[in-house]
Amino acid sequence: MVLERIEAQSAAVGDEAHEIGGNKERRGELTRIQQEDEEKKDIARRKRHFIVNVHKQKEDYLYFQMSKGGEAVEPKTPDPDEEWPKRQWEKAMRTWRNQLRQWGRQAGSEEEGVEEANIE
Repeated sequence: MVLERIEAQSAAVGDEAHEIGGNKERRGELTRIQQEDEEKKDIARRKRHFIVNVHKQKEDYLYFQMSKGGEAVEPKTPDPDEEWPKRQWEKAMRTWRNQLRQWGRQAGSEEEGVEEANIE
């Protein structure tokens, strides 16, 4: 009788040890999943930085940099370090690019007016 109780308790302790080991495996799996998630976020962040830098090399942005100032509202570059849902990021980039184009058109038309005044 005493021997049976000891064996039952020993079996219960063995089951608990197995469960604890399983929890470690689950924790390891969660850590791995979290690492993969962080890696994906880092890749997306680096990609956003790359896209912003590519657009900053384009003619619209370079023109904007040369003609800053005046009364027009300056286009604000979307922050690539911020966590953005994909569609919101794309919309922010589209808005920024359109604002840069508008800036170029406004500044270009102002310069044409100045040149025409100088010709006359």
